[in-house]
Amino acid sequence: MLIDRAPANAPLATTLNELVCGARSLDEMTRGLAHEMARALPQQLTGCTVSLHSGRRLLTCGSDAALRSLEDLQHRVAEGPATDALTAGKAVWVPDLETETRWPEFTAAARNAGIRAVASSPVQLETQQGRACLTLLFAQPLQPEHGPEQLDAAIHQAVGAVRLYARIHTLQAQASDMRSAMASRTAIDLAIGIIMGQNQCTQAEAFHILRTASSRRNEKLRDIAARMVAKINGGEPATHFHA
Repeated sequence: MLIDRAPANAPLATTLNELVCGARSLDEMTRGLAHEMARALPQQLTGCTVSLHSGRRLLTCGSDAALRSLEDLQHRVAEGPATDALTAGKAVWVPDLETETRWPEFTAAARNAGIRAVASSPVQLETQQGRACLTLLFAQPLQPEHGPEQLDAAIHQAVGAVRLYARIHTLQAQASDMRSAMASRTAIDLAIGIIMGQNQCTQAEAFHILRTASSRRNEKLRDIAARMVAKINGGEPATHFHA
């Protein structure tokens, strides 16, 4: 299904910034990105896909289910414009899939889905974020007057939006991990204090008692500590992140 074009009443950079700030998931980001690119580009855009590689994890998203299947296919058979763009570290343009011979399985599936042209661009991320690729898929062949140089400005902004979203997502995940770690630390520290008071022992001795109980019961240290604190506190211990 072709994406309806929104009224051209806002610059692409503005709408992409709003999208990055408002998207609650990579799927939502990808759908919004396809909509904004369809509004900005003169070509008949069908949609777009994004793939994120972090360590051994691969996350693929598409502006609709059929396009996501095409993205998954590329990574499953290790052939296609997105995989080539990631390997070479540069954009891969396919003006007309009718004459493309490099990726027979992907090309056949894309043509069956009504795709006639593809543009894949790698997204440079910070090292700890892994790698990413943005792919735009078109319903018609790209004409000479709509070559890479004409599309480059819009695609550059879209790639920047994906990069910014990945950075924000990484920072949010790190913040969530830190909050969880601090909450666990609160329960453990309080439990150590309780043990010190009950046994008149040092902090190191109290921690040894708690760790021994964790090993014997095959339970997480944090769970045993939280249960111990809850018996005295009347509920789960609270972690105060603000003074």
